[in-house]
Amino acid sequence: MRILKNFFTVLILCLPLSAQGVNLGFRLEPIYVFAEDDGTSDNFFSPYSLKMSVIVEPINSIGLEIRPGFLIAGEEFVGFEVGTFANYKIPKSSFSILVGINHFYKTQTGGNNRGSEGGYFPFYGIGIGFNQNENIRIDLSYFITSRKEYASYRYYDYSSLKVLHYKKTLTGVLRIGLNIAFNIIQF
Repeated sequence: MRILKNFFTVLILCLPLSAQGVNLGFRLEPIYVFAEDDGTSDNFFSPYSLKMSVIVEPINSIGLEIRPGFLIAGEEFVGFEVGTFANYKIPKSSFSILVGINHFYKTQTGGNNRGSEGGYFPFYGIGIGFNQNENIRIDLSYFITSRKEYASYRYYDYSSLKVLHYKKTLTGVLRIGLNIAFNIIQF
């Protein structure tokens, strides 16, 4: 009798954890980049960011997400990225909170007195998501980076007969994501 009682106690305690599993899907993520060109605003938008989405849910309200993908935002902002995020679903709500790091590996480009910096750009972000249902989430996230300069160019000033150097820097990135993922493993 005691074994049966313990079994039902464990079963009842585990019912809220029934959403454990692994979800696999894709993610569309247009971005708006806040940038400066030698102190002047040089913001730009790009709709071209496509990623895979792998979400592991160890418990009912927390998801650990990996997002490998590719971003094309003009010739100076192109590269491969891998995002690692934690997703907390607010209880009794359709909303969730996202925090994480987007690891952006930017390609180096150049030509005609201009070029972009290549290499690793870490983006640290926080956001809020709306869970339409168990498969679809729409989210809005804001990111900052510790590596600001992403491009530079030279300009010959004929009035002063000098070559001037300008730098393009990042101040932040706003991402709007549509995440569609389906449960592939339930545990």
